[in-house]
Amino acid sequence: MRSTFYGLEIAKTGLFISQNQLDVSGHNISNVDTKGYTRQRLSIASLPPAIGTSLIATDIKGTSGRGVTTICVEQIRNPFLDYQFRKENSVTSKWQTKEQYFEYVEALFNNELDAIETSTGISAIFSDFYDALYELQEQPEDKAIRLNVQQKAIVMTDTLNNYFNDLVGQQDTLNESVRITVDEINSIAREIAQLNEQIYGFELSGAKANDLRDQRNALLDTLSGLIDIETFEDTNGQLIVQVDGKNLVRHADYKQMATVDDIENPIEGGQKLYGVYWEDSQGNPTTSTVGITGGSLKGYMDIRDGNSKTSIGIPYVIDQLNGLCQKIAADMNEIHEKGYTIPNGDNGESKTGIDFFHVPVDENGEKDYSKITAQNFRISDDIMNDVYNIAASDMKVSADGSENEQKGNGRIALEMCGLINKKNESGNDDSIDGYYKNILNNISVEMDHIHSTYQGQAVMVNHLEQQRRSISDVSLDEEMTDVIRFGHAYNAASRVISAIDEELDNLINKMGLVGRA
Repeated sequence: MRSTFYGLEIAKTGLFISQNQLDVSGHNISNVDTKGYTRQRLSIASLPPAIGTSLIATDIKGTSGRGVTTICVEQIRNPFLDYQFRKENSVTSKWQTKEQYFEYVEALFNNELDAIETSTGISAIFSDFYDALYELQEQPEDKAIRLNVQQKAIVMTDTLNNYFNDLVGQQDTLNESVRITVDEINSIAREIAQLNEQIYGFELSGAKANDLRDQRNALLDTLSGLIDIETFEDTNGQLIVQVDGKNLVRHADYKQMATVDDIENPIEGGQKLYGVYWEDSQGNPTTSTVGITGGSLKGYMDIRDGNSKTSIGIPYVIDQLNGLCQKIAADMNEIHEKGYTIPNGDNGESKTGIDFFHVPVDENGEKDYSKITAQNFRISDDIMNDVYNIAASDMKVSADGSENEQKGNGRIALEMCGLINKKNESGNDDSIDGYYKNILNNISVEMDHIHSTYQGQAVMVNHLEQQRRSISDVSLDEEMTDVIRFGHAYNAASRVISAIDEELDNLINKMGLVGRA
């Protein structure tokens, strides 16, 4: 025969479970606006009937189970969606960072239009310079026009110098961002290791540290946006976070990364760039580099270091600008050095072989156009010191005009103007403006590629995030329904206790009274 109070014990478990479920629902409702909170649910299971030993076992064929018991308070979360989200978040963050910082490069050239006549950028500066040369060929002896040619050339060289300095400044910003991001990764790794220890200690009792796990998951989401990570729990339930196949965090232990400025800058003469290495147990950088394949850290490094057609970054754009400056100097000097200057003052001789733009020399004292960069691009000292050294004429000019009564012709100036429409031997555009427009085209194509890739990734990440939230976020409608349901269950369990109490009252106080005097 079962215990007299068996039914009370069953009803009591239902009463306590309903109370716990109401507590969990209240906790969910309280955190409806808490970022990163995962809704919780009381996991329960029925208790089987009690069975004694074989000698004193009761007949259980007509005995009910013992009620209900709590397994744990569990989170409603899909680990596979977490894995997918973090992988895609790493890729998306990389492209988002690339878009953000390559937009700065594009912004330097955003005044450029298809038509050189209507542009307000470098193309317009080229146009102004050509217009000044065209005026010079009409009045080569006019000092004011020569001064205008000089000033337009200075504006052109200064603008390209500024472009170079702006791009180098942006590279410095990206380099510093690499260091800051590595420090942030190290900080998050420490926090995750500390949370791992707290979670492990809390869960030794068999309970779930759900709120601590929410904090850890939020950190893992943030970390995945900084660098590509792999996360999993080992057979002991201890969390492992890996970067490039190496443990960043293993339960309460963690490794740190270090930045060392030992990477050669693709920009000639630029300061060395930060490389990222693992630290040893004493906190010193090792020679083991960190393989970085995703996250904003990869985005910073791609724009900072990119120096090829397949990896366009700031060094590539600067290299293209250097090539533009070299072409301007080479094409202009090739024509200008054939012309003759106008004698001026005590310098009463018409000279030829003068460069319009300055050309550095190599170790042998020979002119080396490859040493021209957008940083050092400038007009020659001869042109800077005396505008009459602009060689506009293709014939020698005498001080008294006896050889050329017009103080020289403007054929050299006109020939320099013709560089705007220069063709190569194949008949293709080989003009300075055409070269510059090719740079713009490369930048535009790369920006479109980065933007479209980022937009595609953003759609995927948003979709995964919505899937996660549809499972894990608190729904007030659902929680309020549960409050009503658990409240009814609580009332029903209490009513069962009342009914059993009445039954026991009859059994104890009223049975055996029939027939008594």
